[in-house]
Amino acid sequence: MNKGFDAVKINFLTFDEQGQPIKHNNQENLLTTAYLDLAERRLQAVRHVLGSKADLILENHALTGKMAAIRFGQLAKQYAPLYYEEPVKPDPSLLATVHHETGLPIASGERLYSRWDFKRTFDQGAIQVAQPDIGTAGGVTEVKKICDMAATSDIGVQIHITGSNLMTAVSLNLESTLPNFVIHEYNINTAMPKMLALTKYDYEPINGELTVPDRPGIGNELSTVAFRNSQIVTVK
Repeated sequence: MNKGFDAVKINFLTFDEQGQPIKHNNQENLLTTAYLDLAERRLQAVRHVLGSKADLILENHALTGKMAAIRFGQLAKQYAPLYYEEPVKPDPSLLATVHHETGLPIASGERLYSRWDFKRTFDQGAIQVAQPDIGTAGGVTEVKKICDMAATSDIGVQIHITGSNLMTAVSLNLESTLPNFVIHEYNINTAMPKMLALTKYDYEPINGELTVPDRPGIGNELSTVAFRNSQIVTVK
């Protein structure tokens, strides 16, 4: 079974025209007209390259405040983003406001840590794509409950993945069981040599698709490098 991903995730608000990081306070509150013009030129360029071949995901990484997120979302809507990820902090009322004011599907979840956190966002109609992280939201069993709860509210799921190929393998296995699976996240950090060295097996996309592991267990194992660089605690 293959899980494909045909979307490009970009934060258009991080760097200025010279490639320098934009100060956090200039992102959080009022976005200037010049700032929005720069973001729109970038949106136009990316959409032009993508055409209809792939979807576009807006990623604010919870750096923008409510007013800034709404202004940028309204501007970006014409470029048909698949969803608007973490436009504001993971507060249900804030997320719901951005959704209603922009009309964009909202994705969030990497900073939510239990089924109760997610339930509050589901109950308020705050997100349309849930992004639980297996490593921080309680493991496979807890995240499966979150995903099932999302399904009862007709909410999609994109597992949050920024770790090693250990996380890729277990996430692929879980995603293959989800009727509300939307897209698999591939983070460039996973392909860094220091990350690849932590596991025995490497799972990389081929033509935009990843194959669900068929090895025993979760489909991967920690490498000797990982054990050699770990703190070993013996419990008696």
